[in-house]
Amino acid sequence: MKIERLKHEHYKVIYEPYETEKIGWCEATYSTGEDAHGEVKFFNRNGNILSQFALSLSGYKNEIPVSYDGKKVYSYCTTGVKPYISCYEMENGALVWANDNKDLRDISQIELLDNALVCEIFELSICLIDANTGVIGRWLLRNSGLSMWRITREHIVIWNCYKMKMYCYDIENDVLRILPTDFNAKKHFQELVVQGKIPSWNIHFAMNQVKVEDNKLKVRLFISNYDFETEIFQEVPMSEVIGKGEIFVYKSKKK
Repeated sequence: MKIERLKHEHYKVIYEPYETEKIGWCEATYSTGEDAHGEVKFFNRNGNILSQFALSLSGYKNEIPVSYDGKKVYSYCTTGVKPYISCYEMENGALVWANDNKDLRDISQIELLDNALVCEIFELSICLIDANTGVIGRWLLRNSGLSMWRITREHIVIWNCYKMKMYCYDIENDVLRILPTDFNAKKHFQELVVQGKIPSWNIHFAMNQVKVEDNKLKVRLFISNYDFETEIFQEVPMSEVIGKGEIFVYKSKKK
């Protein structure tokens, strides 16, 4: 899925063939008002319009996944309008299900594969939602400083910027692993501390570029601290990402 800004309050979501066989792209407008009522137009891969309806969108860069068969549309809204995440019929925009669980109020990204929605809750957690019912299945991770990127049809990587750990979630096989690499984040961090360029407290490497290129996972580590700014590019072969690392299972601390 790629997102392009077209003009103010207007953007385009382009779908990869592995995401849906029928939908080529979506043109979306969003509202900056409290109601956040936007509109979406879906086009097939030949450029013909398939459907158009109102949809609550909270801002630019909202992912709008669609089912592979092109019959369902998924959306989230974070401007105080309930529900926080919803599913609609592609044909007419009719509501299929909605979930206004307070734990989902700060959704910042969603990804879909078959019957599973993977949701990033702004820097705090990653959870799974049943795409057919909207019910929360389970939490993959709950911690501060989390962000995720989809790198293949079946795989999502998740970076914990405070612990400087990378996870890889295999959606198809429902397995989460801790990768055996931190992209040298801890090494670079310590070097900058020793050089006196950054303090050792309350500083972390964020990761704001993640992509697969030349069969390698390439990332951009980034630190911004007042008047100091640095960026470090790292890469590892995909053979060190897919299926690698110890299996991780999140266990809730709640009794």
